[in-house]
Amino acid sequence: LGEPLARLLPLSFSGDKHNERHGEFCLYNEQRQELCLAYDSAPLLDSRGPRGWVIAFRDISAQRRANQAMRERDQFFTLSLEMFCLISLQGHFIQVNPAFVTVLGYPAERLINHSYLEWVYTQDQPMIEAAVRRLQEGQLLQDLQIRVCNNLGQIRWLQLSAALGDDLVIYCAARDVTQRKIDEQALQDTLRELERSNRELQEFAFVASHDLQEPLRKIQTFAERLDCQAQALSDEGRDYLRRMSQAAGRMQSLIRDLLAYSRVTTRGQPFVTVALDRILDEVLQDMETSLESSGAEIRRSPLPEVQGDPTQLRQLMQNLLSNAVKFRQKNQPPHVSIYAQRESPGEWTLCMEDNGIGFDEKYLDRIFNPFQRLHNRQAYPGTGIGLAIVKKIVERHGASIDAHSQPGRGTTFRIRFKT
Repeated sequence: LGEPLARLLPLSFSGDKHNERHGEFCLYNEQRQELCLAYDSAPLLDSRGPRGWVIAFRDISAQRRANQAMRERDQFFTLSLEMFCLISLQGHFIQVNPAFVTVLGYPAERLINHSYLEWVYTQDQPMIEAAVRRLQEGQLLQDLQIRVCNNLGQIRWLQLSAALGDDLVIYCAARDVTQRKIDEQALQDTLRELERSNRELQEFAFVASHDLQEPLRKIQTFAERLDCQAQALSDEGRDYLRRMSQAAGRMQSLIRDLLAYSRVTTRGQPFVTVALDRILDEVLQDMETSLESSGAEIRRSPLPEVQGDPTQLRQLMQNLLSNAVKFRQKNQPPHVSIYAQRESPGEWTLCMEDNGIGFDEKYLDRIFNPFQRLHNRQAYPGTGIGLAIVKKIVERHGASIDAHSQPGRGTTFRIRFKT
Protein backbone atom coordinates (compact mmCIF):
# COMPACT_ATOMS: atom_id res chain seq x y z
CA LEU A 1 0.00 0.00 0.00
CA GLY A 2 1.09 3.51 -0.69
CA GLU A 3 3.50 2.50 -3.48
CA PRO A 4 3.26 4.24 -6.88
CA LEU A 5 1.17 2.28 -9.37
CA ALA A 6 3.91 2.58 -12.00
CA ARG A 7 6.07 0.22 -9.94
CA LEU A 8 3.53 -2.57 -10.45
CA LEU A 9 2.09 -2.05 -13.90
CA PRO A 10 4.26 -2.22 -17.01
CA LEU A 11 2.18 0.40 -18.84
CA SER A 12 1.83 3.98 -17.80
CA PHE A 13 -1.63 5.01 -16.73
CA SER A 14 -0.78 8.64 -17.28
CA GLY A 15 -2.13 8.79 -20.85
CA ASP A 16 -5.70 8.07 -21.75
CA LYS A 17 -7.66 8.05 -18.49
CA HIS A 18 -11.13 7.47 -19.97
CA ASN A 19 -10.89 3.87 -21.33
CA GLU A 20 -10.67 0.42 -19.71
CA ARG A 21 -7.39 -1.40 -19.79
CA HIS A 22 -6.53 -5.12 -19.59
CA GLY A 23 -3.21 -6.92 -19.48
CA GLU A 24 -0.77 -9.33 -17.84
CA PHE A 25 2.61 -8.87 -16.24
CA CYS A 26 5.07 -10.76 -14.03
CA LEU A 27 7.14 -9.68 -11.07
CA TYR A 28 9.08 -11.28 -8.22
CA ASN A 29 7.91 -11.41 -4.63
CA GLU A 30 10.10 -11.08 -1.55
CA GLN A 31 11.04 -14.80 -1.80
CA ARG A 32 12.29 -14.21 -5.38
CA GLN A 33 9.47 -16.32 -6.74
CA GLU A 34 7.90 -15.28 -10.02
CA LEU A 35 4.34 -14.03 -9.67
CA CYS A 36 2.24 -13.52 -12.79
CA LEU A 37 -0.86 -11.34 -12.63
CA ALA A 38 -3.66 -10.39 -14.98
CA TYR A 39 -5.43 -7.09 -14.45
CA ASP A 40 -8.62 -5.40 -15.57
CA SER A 41 -8.90 -1.64 -14.97
CA ALA A 42 -11.54 1.03 -15.42
CA PRO A 43 -11.27 4.81 -14.85
CA LEU A 44 -12.86 6.25 -11.73
CA LEU A 45 -14.90 9.28 -12.87
CA ASP A 46 -16.94 11.96 -11.20
CA SER A 47 -18.47 15.24 -12.37
CA ARG A 48 -15.06 16.82 -12.62
CA GLY A 49 -13.59 13.98 -14.74
CA PRO A 50 -11.16 11.11 -14.01
CA ARG A 51 -10.23 10.81 -10.35
CA GLY A 52 -8.24 7.52 -10.54
CA TRP A 53 -8.55 3.85 -11.41
CA VAL A 54 -10.40 0.76 -10.24
CA ILE A 55 -8.12 -2.23 -10.88
CA ALA A 56 -8.80 -5.97 -10.32
CA PHE A 57 -5.84 -8.37 -10.20
CA ARG A 58 -5.89 -12.14 -10.73
CA ASP A 59 -3.00 -14.51 -9.94
CA ILE A 60 -2.36 -16.45 -13.16
CA SER A 61 0.99 -17.99 -12.14
CA ALA A 62 -0.35 -21.56 -12.11
CA GLN A 63 -2.06 -21.04 -15.44
CA ARG A 64 1.16 -19.66 -16.95
CA ARG A 65 3.10 -22.71 -15.72
CA ALA A 66 0.42 -25.05 -17.06
CA ASN A 67 0.49 -23.35 -20.44
CA GLN A 68 4.28 -23.60 -20.56
CA ALA A 69 4.14 -27.29 -19.65
CA MET A 70 1.53 -27.84 -22.36
CA ARG A 71 3.71 -26.13 -24.96
CA GLU A 72 6.67 -28.28 -23.97
CA ARG A 73 4.49 -31.40 -24.07
CA ASP A 74 3.18 -30.50 -27.50
CA GLN A 75 6.72 -29.93 -28.74
CA PHE A 76 7.84 -33.30 -27.38
CA PHE A 77 4.66 -34.87 -28.78
CA THR A 78 5.43 -33.51 -32.24
CA LEU A 79 9.19 -34.13 -32.37
CA SER A 80 9.30 -37.57 -30.73
CA LEU A 81 10.29 -40.55 -32.87
CA GLU A 82 7.97 -42.69 -30.74
CA MET A 83 4.29 -42.93 -31.56
CA PHE A 84 1.93 -40.90 -29.34
CA CYS A 85 -1.81 -40.34 -29.46
CA LEU A 86 -4.66 -39.10 -27.29
CA ILE A 87 -7.92 -41.06 -27.33
CA SER A 88 -11.30 -40.13 -25.88
CA LEU A 89 -13.29 -42.45 -23.64
CA GLN A 90 -15.54 -43.02 -26.66
CA GLY A 91 -12.56 -44.49 -28.50
CA HIS A 92 -11.90 -41.64 -30.94
CA PHE A 93 -8.50 -40.17 -31.75
CA ILE A 94 -8.15 -36.67 -30.34
CA GLN A 95 -4.55 -36.06 -31.36
CA VAL A 96 -1.82 -38.06 -33.10
CA ASN A 97 1.83 -37.17 -33.57
CA PRO A 98 3.78 -37.37 -36.87
CA ALA A 99 5.36 -40.72 -35.93
CA PHE A 100 1.88 -42.21 -35.53
CA VAL A 101 0.86 -40.79 -38.91
CA THR A 102 3.98 -42.23 -40.55
CA VAL A 103 3.35 -45.78 -39.34
CA LEU A 104 -0.35 -45.85 -40.25
CA GLY A 105 0.20 -43.97 -43.49
CA TYR A 106 -2.92 -41.81 -43.12
CA PRO A 107 -2.97 -38.02 -42.66
CA ALA A 108 -3.84 -36.78 -39.18
CA GLU A 109 -7.19 -35.37 -40.32
CA ARG A 110 -8.20 -38.87 -41.50
CA LEU A 111 -7.54 -40.23 -38.02
CA ILE A 112 -8.82 -37.46 -35.74
CA ASN A 113 -12.42 -37.98 -34.52
CA HIS A 114 -12.44 -41.54 -35.89
CA SER A 115 -12.47 -44.72 -33.81
CA TYR A 116 -9.10 -46.40 -33.31
CA LEU A 117 -10.84 -49.74 -34.00
CA GLU A 118 -10.98 -48.86 -37.70
CA TRP A 119 -7.24 -49.60 -37.89
CA VAL A 120 -6.93 -52.45 -35.37
CA TYR A 121 -6.64 -55.94 -36.88
CA THR A 122 -10.01 -57.71 -36.52
CA GLN A 123 -8.74 -60.61 -34.39
CA ASP A 124 -7.06 -58.19 -31.96
CA GLN A 125 -10.07 -55.92 -31.44
CA PRO A 126 -11.55 -57.86 -28.46
CA MET A 127 -8.16 -57.74 -26.74
CA ILE A 128 -7.75 -53.97 -27.15
CA GLU A 129 -11.36 -53.30 -26.10
CA ALA A 130 -10.78 -55.30 -22.91
CA ALA A 131 -7.59 -53.30 -22.31
CA VAL A 132 -9.48 -50.01 -22.68
CA ARG A 133 -12.04 -51.18 -20.11
CA ARG A 134 -9.19 -51.83 -17.68
CA LEU A 135 -7.87 -48.34 -18.37
CA GLN A 136 -11.28 -46.86 -17.54
CA GLU A 137 -11.10 -48.70 -14.21
CA GLY A 138 -7.85 -46.90 -13.41
CA GLN A 139 -5.40 -49.64 -14.34
CA LEU A 140 -2.24 -49.05 -16.36
CA LEU A 141 -1.68 -50.74 -19.70
CA GLN A 142 1.90 -51.83 -20.33
CA ASP A 143 3.60 -53.43 -23.34
CA LEU A 144 0.46 -54.75 -25.03
CA GLN A 145 1.21 -56.04 -28.52
CA ILE A 146 -1.48 -55.62 -31.18
CA ARG A 147 -1.70 -55.60 -34.96
CA VAL A 148 -2.91 -52.64 -37.02
CA CYS A 149 -3.49 -52.18 -40.76
CA ASN A 150 -1.77 -49.31 -42.55
CA ASN A 151 -2.94 -47.48 -45.67
CA LEU A 152 -1.37 -50.15 -47.90
CA GLY A 153 -3.27 -52.95 -46.19
CA GLN A 154 -0.09 -54.20 -44.52
CA ILE A 155 -0.09 -55.60 -40.99
CA ARG A 156 2.10 -53.69 -38.53
CA TRP A 157 2.82 -54.84 -34.99
CA LEU A 158 2.63 -52.19 -32.26
CA GLN A 159 3.76 -52.48 -28.65
CA LEU A 160 1.86 -49.92 -26.61
CA SER A 161 1.43 -48.59 -23.09
CA ALA A 162 -1.37 -46.29 -21.95
CA ALA A 163 -2.94 -44.59 -18.95
CA LEU A 164 -6.11 -42.61 -18.26
CA GLY A 165 -5.35 -38.98 -17.41
CA ASP A 166 -7.11 -36.76 -14.89
CA ASP A 167 -8.80 -35.07 -17.84
CA LEU A 168 -10.43 -38.44 -18.74
CA VAL A 169 -8.31 -38.73 -21.86
CA ILE A 170 -6.34 -41.88 -22.68
CA TYR A 171 -2.66 -41.10 -23.20
CA CYS A 172 -1.04 -43.78 -25.35
CA ALA A 173 2.60 -44.36 -26.34
CA ALA A 174 3.44 -47.00 -28.95
CA ARG A 175 6.37 -48.42 -30.84
CA ASP A 176 6.46 -50.20 -34.20
CA VAL A 177 7.92 -53.66 -33.45
CA THR A 178 7.07 -55.26 -36.80
CA GLN A 179 10.68 -56.01 -37.74
CA ARG A 180 11.35 -57.48 -34.32
CA LYS A 181 8.32 -59.77 -34.68
CA ILE A 182 9.53 -60.83 -38.13
CA ASP A 183 12.99 -61.59 -36.73
CA GLU A 184 11.51 -63.51 -33.79
CA GLN A 185 9.33 -65.57 -36.12
CA ALA A 186 12.30 -66.31 -38.38
CA LEU A 187 14.32 -67.41 -35.34
CA GLN A 188 11.49 -69.65 -34.13
CA ASP A 189 11.15 -71.19 -37.59
CA THR A 190 14.89 -71.83 -37.69
CA LEU A 191 14.86 -73.40 -34.22
CA ARG A 192 11.90 -75.62 -35.13
CA GLU A 193 13.65 -76.70 -38.31
CA LEU A 194 16.84 -77.39 -36.37
CA GLU A 195 14.94 -79.40 -33.76
CA ARG A 196 13.19 -81.36 -36.50
CA SER A 197 16.48 -82.01 -38.29
CA ASN A 198 18.19 -83.10 -35.06
CA ARG A 199 15.26 -85.33 -34.16
CA GLU A 200 15.31 -86.99 -37.57
CA LEU A 201 19.08 -87.41 -37.37
CA GLN A 202 18.83 -89.01 -33.94
CA GLU A 203 16.03 -91.29 -35.06
CA PHE A 204 17.98 -92.23 -38.17
CA ALA A 205 21.12 -92.99 -36.15
CA PHE A 206 19.13 -95.14 -33.73
CA VAL A 207 17.18 -97.03 -36.40
CA ALA A 208 20.16 -97.46 -38.69
CA SER A 209 22.40 -98.65 -35.87
CA HIS A 210 19.73 -101.02 -34.59
CA ASP A 211 19.01 -102.48 -38.04
CA LEU A 212 22.72 -102.93 -38.79
CA GLN A 213 23.25 -105.17 -35.80
CA GLU A 214 21.38 -108.18 -37.19
CA PRO A 215 23.44 -108.63 -40.39
CA LEU A 216 26.58 -107.85 -38.39
CA ARG A 217 25.78 -110.62 -35.94
CA LYS A 218 25.47 -113.03 -38.87
CA ILE A 219 28.86 -111.94 -40.19
CA GLN A 220 30.40 -112.53 -36.77
CA THR A 221 28.66 -115.91 -36.43
CA PHE A 222 29.93 -117.17 -39.80
CA ALA A 223 33.39 -115.78 -39.02
CA GLU A 224 33.44 -117.82 -35.81
CA ARG A 225 32.40 -120.95 -37.75
CA LEU A 226 35.13 -120.36 -40.30
CA ASP A 227 37.63 -119.88 -37.50
CA CYS A 228 36.80 -123.38 -36.27
CA GLN A 229 37.93 -124.67 -39.68
CA ALA A 230 40.88 -122.33 -40.01
CA GLN A 231 43.26 -125.30 -40.43
CA ALA A 232 41.69 -126.00 -43.82
CA LEU A 233 42.42 -122.47 -44.98
CA SER A 234 45.60 -121.18 -46.53
CA ASP A 235 47.72 -118.60 -44.75
CA GLU A 236 46.18 -115.95 -46.98
CA GLY A 237 42.68 -117.21 -46.15
CA ARG A 238 43.37 -117.12 -42.41
CA ASP A 239 44.65 -113.53 -42.81
CA TYR A 240 41.45 -112.57 -44.61
CA LEU A 241 39.40 -114.18 -41.84
CA ARG A 242 41.34 -112.29 -39.17
CA ARG A 243 40.83 -108.99 -40.97
CA MET A 244 37.12 -109.68 -41.42
CA SER A 245 36.70 -110.49 -37.73
CA GLN A 246 38.54 -107.33 -36.72
CA ALA A 247 36.46 -105.21 -39.09
CA ALA A 248 33.27 -106.75 -37.70
CA GLY A 249 34.45 -105.98 -34.18
CA ARG A 250 35.13 -102.37 -35.10
CA MET A 251 31.71 -102.13 -36.71
CA GLN A 252 30.12 -103.56 -33.56
CA SER A 253 31.88 -100.92 -31.45
CA LEU A 254 30.85 -98.18 -33.86
CA ILE A 255 27.20 -99.25 -33.79
CA ARG A 256 27.25 -99.45 -30.00
CA ASP A 257 28.70 -95.94 -29.75
CA LEU A 258 26.26 -94.55 -32.33
CA LEU A 259 23.38 -95.94 -30.30
CA ALA A 260 24.82 -94.40 -27.14
CA TYR A 261 25.24 -91.05 -28.92
CA SER A 262 21.66 -91.00 -30.22
CA ARG A 263 20.23 -92.06 -26.86
CA VAL A 264 21.73 -89.13 -24.93
CA THR A 265 18.76 -86.93 -25.84
CA THR A 266 16.16 -89.51 -26.90
CA ARG A 267 16.50 -91.92 -23.96
CA GLY A 268 17.60 -89.60 -21.16
CA GLN A 269 16.12 -90.02 -17.68
CA PRO A 270 14.68 -87.24 -15.45
CA PHE A 271 17.24 -85.37 -13.37
CA VAL A 272 17.70 -86.29 -9.72
CA THR A 273 20.27 -85.42 -7.07
CA VAL A 274 23.39 -87.41 -7.95
CA ALA A 275 26.40 -87.95 -5.69
CA LEU A 276 29.39 -87.87 -8.04
CA ASP A 277 31.49 -89.75 -5.47
CA ARG A 278 29.12 -92.71 -5.75
CA ILE A 279 29.18 -92.51 -9.55
CA LEU A 280 32.99 -92.59 -9.50
CA ASP A 281 32.95 -95.62 -7.17
CA GLU A 282 30.80 -97.51 -9.68
CA VAL A 283 33.00 -96.50 -12.63
CA LEU A 284 36.19 -97.60 -10.84
CA GLN A 285 34.55 -100.91 -10.00
CA ASP A 286 33.44 -101.46 -13.62
CA MET A 287 36.92 -100.60 -14.93
CA GLU A 288 38.83 -102.53 -12.27
CA THR A 289 40.36 -105.02 -14.73
CA SER A 290 41.59 -102.46 -17.27
CA LEU A 291 42.92 -100.19 -14.50
CA GLU A 292 44.91 -103.04 -12.96
CA SER A 293 46.30 -104.27 -16.28
CA SER A 294 47.50 -100.76 -17.19
CA GLY A 295 48.96 -100.12 -13.73
CA ALA A 296 46.85 -96.98 -13.43
CA GLU A 297 47.10 -94.87 -10.29
CA ILE A 298 43.92 -92.99 -9.43
CA ARG A 299 44.01 -90.05 -7.05
CA ARG A 300 40.67 -88.63 -5.99
CA SER A 301 39.22 -85.91 -3.79
CA PRO A 302 35.65 -85.55 -2.48
CA LEU A 303 33.18 -84.68 -5.24
CA PRO A 304 29.92 -82.70 -4.93
CA GLU A 305 26.31 -83.59 -5.60
CA VAL A 306 24.72 -82.31 -8.82
CA GLN A 307 21.35 -82.52 -10.52
CA GLY A 308 21.52 -84.96 -13.41
CA ASP A 309 20.89 -88.30 -15.07
CA PRO A 310 22.86 -90.92 -13.10
CA THR A 311 23.31 -93.27 -16.07
CA GLN A 312 24.63 -90.55 -18.34
CA LEU A 313 26.94 -89.11 -15.67
CA ARG A 314 28.37 -92.60 -15.18
CA GLN A 315 28.93 -92.86 -18.93
CA LEU A 316 30.59 -89.42 -18.94
CA MET A 317 33.06 -90.34 -16.21
CA GLN A 318 33.78 -93.75 -17.73
CA ASN A 319 34.49 -92.29 -21.17
CA LEU A 320 36.90 -89.70 -19.76
CA LEU A 321 38.66 -92.22 -17.53
CA SER A 322 38.87 -94.76 -20.40
CA ASN A 323 40.52 -92.10 -22.55
CA ALA A 324 43.03 -91.33 -19.80
CA VAL A 325 43.97 -95.01 -19.65
CA LYS A 326 43.98 -95.58 -23.42
CA PHE A 327 45.99 -92.51 -24.43
CA ARG A 328 48.84 -93.16 -22.00
CA GLN A 329 52.52 -92.79 -22.76
CA LYS A 330 54.64 -95.81 -23.55
CA ASN A 331 56.42 -97.43 -20.61
CA GLN A 332 54.65 -95.13 -18.17
CA PRO A 333 51.54 -96.13 -16.19
CA PRO A 334 48.66 -93.68 -16.29
CA HIS A 335 48.25 -91.32 -13.34
CA VAL A 336 44.80 -89.78 -13.12
CA SER A 337 43.63 -87.12 -10.64
CA ILE A 338 39.91 -86.56 -10.18
CA TYR A 339 38.84 -83.57 -8.10
CA ALA A 340 36.34 -80.72 -7.89
CA GLN A 341 36.74 -76.96 -7.49
CA ARG A 342 34.03 -74.67 -6.17
CA GLU A 343 33.80 -71.68 -8.51
CA SER A 344 30.88 -69.91 -6.80
CA PRO A 345 28.05 -70.76 -4.38
CA GLY A 346 26.10 -72.35 -7.24
CA GLU A 347 28.85 -73.75 -9.47
CA TRP A 348 31.31 -76.64 -9.27
CA THR A 349 34.03 -77.64 -11.73
CA LEU A 350 34.78 -81.35 -12.07
CA CYS A 351 38.39 -81.92 -13.19
CA MET A 352 40.04 -85.06 -14.57
CA GLU A 353 43.79 -84.68 -15.06
CA ASP A 354 46.11 -87.30 -16.60
CA ASN A 355 49.76 -87.70 -17.59
CA GLY A 356 49.03 -89.13 -21.04
CA ILE A 357 50.23 -88.28 -24.51
CA GLY A 358 48.24 -85.04 -24.65
CA PHE A 359 47.48 -83.12 -27.84
CA ASP A 360 48.03 -79.75 -29.49
CA GLU A 361 45.30 -77.34 -28.37
CA LYS A 362 44.88 -76.08 -31.93
CA TYR A 363 42.81 -79.25 -32.39
CA LEU A 364 40.62 -78.49 -29.38
CA ASP A 365 37.51 -77.77 -31.46
CA ARG A 366 37.86 -81.16 -33.21
CA ILE A 367 38.15 -83.56 -30.32
CA PHE A 368 34.49 -83.24 -29.29
CA ASN A 369 33.14 -83.90 -32.81
CA PRO A 370 32.01 -87.41 -33.82
CA PHE A 371 34.53 -89.54 -35.75
CA GLN A 372 37.34 -87.01 -35.28
CA ARG A 373 40.63 -88.73 -34.42
CA LEU A 374 43.99 -87.13 -33.67
CA HIS A 375 45.87 -90.46 -33.57
CA ASN A 376 45.90 -93.48 -35.87
CA ARG A 377 43.57 -96.40 -35.22
CA GLN A 378 46.38 -98.96 -35.11
CA ALA A 379 48.09 -97.29 -32.16
CA TYR A 380 44.91 -96.27 -30.34
CA PRO A 381 41.82 -98.27 -31.35
CA GLY A 382 38.39 -96.69 -31.04
CA THR A 383 35.46 -95.20 -32.91
CA GLY A 384 36.14 -91.51 -32.28
CA ILE A 385 32.73 -90.96 -30.68
CA GLY A 386 33.62 -91.15 -26.97
CA LEU A 387 34.27 -87.44 -26.41
CA ALA A 388 31.33 -86.49 -28.65
CA ILE A 389 29.10 -88.48 -26.28
CA VAL A 390 30.70 -86.71 -23.32
CA LYS A 391 29.98 -83.29 -24.82
CA LYS A 392 26.39 -84.22 -25.64
CA ILE A 393 25.83 -85.37 -22.04
CA VAL A 394 27.43 -82.18 -20.71
CA GLU A 395 25.16 -80.02 -22.87
CA ARG A 396 22.04 -81.91 -21.80
CA HIS A 397 22.97 -81.12 -18.19
CA GLY A 398 23.33 -77.40 -18.91
CA ALA A 399 27.05 -77.63 -18.17
CA SER A 400 30.14 -76.78 -20.22
CA ILE A 401 33.38 -78.62 -20.94
CA ASP A 402 36.84 -77.60 -22.04
CA ALA A 403 40.29 -79.15 -22.08
CA HIS A 404 43.86 -78.00 -21.50
CA SER A 405 46.69 -80.06 -22.96
CA GLN A 406 50.21 -80.15 -24.39
CA PRO A 407 51.78 -82.95 -26.43
CA GLY A 408 53.56 -85.30 -24.04
CA ARG A 409 52.36 -83.36 -20.97
CA GLY A 410 48.93 -84.87 -20.36
CA THR A 411 45.42 -83.45 -20.52
CA THR A 412 42.99 -81.87 -18.05
CA PHE A 413 39.26 -81.95 -18.78
CA ARG A 414 37.13 -79.42 -16.88
CA ILE A 415 33.33 -79.70 -16.64
CA ARG A 416 31.43 -76.82 -15.04
CA PHE A 417 28.20 -77.87 -13.33
CA LYS A 418 25.60 -75.54 -11.86
CA THR A 419 24.31 -77.05 -8.65
